[in-house]
Amino acid sequence: MSDTSRYTIERRHAPHVDPRWAEALLLELRLQGVAGARIGAVLAEVDAHVVDSGETAQEAFGDPVAYARSLDLPEDPAQSSSSIGRTVAASAVQTVGMLGTLWSLRPALDGSPLVLPAGMLLVLAAAIAGFVGLWRAGDQVLRAALAHPVLTVVANMVVTAALVGLAVTLREPVATLPAVPVLAGAALALVVGTVWNLRQQGTGDPVVDPLDDAPEQRTDRTGRWGALLLPVVTVVLGTITALAR
Repeated sequence: MSDTSRYTIERRHAPHVDPRWAEALLLELRLQGVAGARIGAVLAEVDAHVVDSGETAQEAFGDPVAYARSLDLPEDPAQSSSSIGRTVAASAVQTVGMLGTLWSLRPALDGSPLVLPAGMLLVLAAAIAGFVGLWRAGDQVLRAALAHPVLTVVANMVVTAALVGLAVTLREPVATLPAVPVLAGAALALVVGTVWNLRQQGTGDPVVDPLDDAPEQRTDRTGRWGALLLPVVTVVLGTITALAR
């Protein structure tokens, strides 16, 4: 990614500020749950001071993260922990629905019961635990991911490989359930979770110019596509499963 595309927001709202400094400030304010309009106002104030004083942002305000924390700006209700918790919960319902649908589809089509091996239950438990951890410590997780992106990717790959290994090796049956009711319940959970997730996405909260009386309202397309990803994957894999019988 080029610097031009990476620092688009920073250059738009604080063109006279070192974009790396502005990026660190913006990210910290986002992590604090500050509304986009307030972030735009902070960037504009910093930029105006830099122009008027001739100082750099670093000279005038010091470390951007420390400066962002010193402002003690209020949290936007739309970015609050309860709002984030609802989004995480919706994603968790989607994930459980997807796993249940894919696991029960084949036995339901074959007219046989769903046999749950230990590895499958461990994967489900790990997924739920991951969502709970993300809800309870999402801020710390995101800060760690931003500070150590390569390590985060490696850790995700290791965890995913370990879960796949558990699912493949721990095949001892621990429960037997009727496949059709499980499939119906899982499919319903997937639909409910998807609708819930889409409603949670709502309208994005872009960083806006405080002098703009009518800021453009933009839909968070990335979030909506993310909410639709699991049902699309479920349909594709379910179709492959049905055709492979």
